[in-house]
Amino acid sequence: MQFVNKHEIKPIVYGNFPVKILHDFEIRPNELAFPLHWHDRFELLLIKQGSLDYYCSTEHVIFKEGDVAIISPKSLHSAFAGADGVVYDVIMFNLDHFINGTIASKNFLTPLNDGNLIFETKTTNSEIVNQLQAIINADLHRNSYQPLMVLGYVYNLMGLLYEHCVTIENTTTNIEEKFGKVINYINKHFAEDISSSFLSSKFGYEEAYFCRKFKKNTGITVMKYIQVLRLEESKKLITKSDFSIKDIALTCGFSDVAYFTNCFKKLYQMTPTQMREQKIQK
Repeated sequence: MQFVNKHEIKPIVYGNFPVKILHDFEIRPNELAFPLHWHDRFELLLIKQGSLDYYCSTEHVIFKEGDVAIISPKSLHSAFAGADGVVYDVIMFNLDHFINGTIASKNFLTPLNDGNLIFETKTTNSEIVNQLQAIINADLHRNSYQPLMVLGYVYNLMGLLYEHCVTIENTTTNIEEKFGKVINYINKHFAEDISSSFLSSKFGYEEAYFCRKFKKNTGITVMKYIQVLRLEESKKLITKSDFSIKDIALTCGFSDVAYFTNCFKKLYQMTPTQMREQKIQK
């Protein structure tokens, strides 16, 4: 059974290149880097500046410059930029594109692709960093034969990960179906008047147990998660619409505009009005 919560469904287009690279992905201080979700692909983040506050179902990790974040397939995760923001490169690929009839791919790639095995979340190993840099450089300087070279880089990368990183039997991939429905409900109804009391009652949990369970599985409290979703939606409306700040606050689930402004400033280091003015000036 796979997650029934926030599965990332937007497809990644690889084209003729077997790996997708996002260069210099920059997140402002304390902003949400990516919401709670999971995906089928293998993903690595090479931290270039600042720090990344990363949460998954088993741990909370802070990544700093030079670190590599390893995100295995079907692993639930989210992250926030640190106090100084963060800049990182993203390297992503689908392991099933690299699984063939060989014993090696069956024994080592298939368990990862199926979500039965995961790597430890963090590494600073120089060989792994160098291999990632080789893939990034190949993307920056593409020619007719580079895609073939990248195939070799990926296989070598996976071997280095097995050599230098601890592998863990993944027992946390499948969150129970009912709890998955809770997260799915929040993702759809975060702008409504919902609370930990309401959610625990609706889904048949005792509230204190529900709150502990939510934080254990997501890394953050349920009310913090709801607040972040509301603020992220408000940020989109502030920069992409002409709605008033008051209307945006109400639309996103904030009944008190002053409280909304205070929360917004804490997360984005500027008020909603300042963000809108900054957008207009660009």
